[in-house]
Amino acid sequence: MEARRHYCRLRRRAAIGQLIMAAENFTMWSEYASGGLLSGSFRHSYPHWGKRFPRLTAVIDSSWFAKTLDVLSFSSAAATLTMVKTPRIAFVTAATNAVTYSLTRIRNGYGRDGSDEMQELLGWYDLLSRAEKSQQDRYDVFLQGVNLQMAISYCASGLVKATSEQWRRGTAFEDVMRTSMYGDPLISRILEAVPGSSTLICWQTLLWESLYPLSYLLPYKAFLAVIASTEVFHGAIGQFMGLPRFFWAFGASHEAAIYAKKKMLKGGSA
Repeated sequence: MEARRHYCRLRRRAAIGQLIMAAENFTMWSEYASGGLLSGSFRHSYPHWGKRFPRLTAVIDSSWFAKTLDVLSFSSAAATLTMVKTPRIAFVTAATNAVTYSLTRIRNGYGRDGSDEMQELLGWYDLLSRAEKSQQDRYDVFLQGVNLQMAISYCASGLVKATSEQWRRGTAFEDVMRTSMYGDPLISRILEAVPGSSTLICWQTLLWESLYPLSYLLPYKAFLAVIASTEVFHGAIGQFMGLPRFFWAFGASHEAAIYAKKKMLKGGSA
């Protein structure tokens, strides 16, 4: 079953990124305590709920609650890697992912990025697809939904970059590589030594993201080449910017893109 195969591949690849995230969080448990960088901020972010439900708010903001979410996320990812072909396990892990990512976000959104948002959406899309009666239709709705989300994400990212003077001037990438948090000294030196390289990278990124939806009009092999180049793009982000979770979260969504392209070529048949 084509849809089932792509579904399992997507879920497993996303689970690897989820394991990485949980492992990273384990090393920062001390920051969950009051006054720490990752201490609960639900009562400040949602003061109305804090006044109405003070006990619940205290629970959400507690350090033990955050640690519990990390353990649940890690366990769910491990179960996904080993038992995602079992429908009930797939459902439970999808529900766990959706809830844990959502609760982590509302407790303290510091440090969240696009990969966390994609992981959260994967969980909710999986749950929403359960409204379909047949398993085949569930896989299809899920994969088509993820594919649409990914295409919108890439296109929106490119269009937003187009409004930035730094990206249009071609200095954005070089500026990022100079920072201590997301930069890389070697890449920064290379950009300085090769005139115009930063401009080329900026415009390549801006154009391919903005025009990504048009790639579905390409022949199948050319489309796979686009996906492969996108994998390299996310791999480079993980390597040089210290954001490896992007490779797993968005890389997982590429399975949905490949499935959608195959379905287009077959005239819409699953």
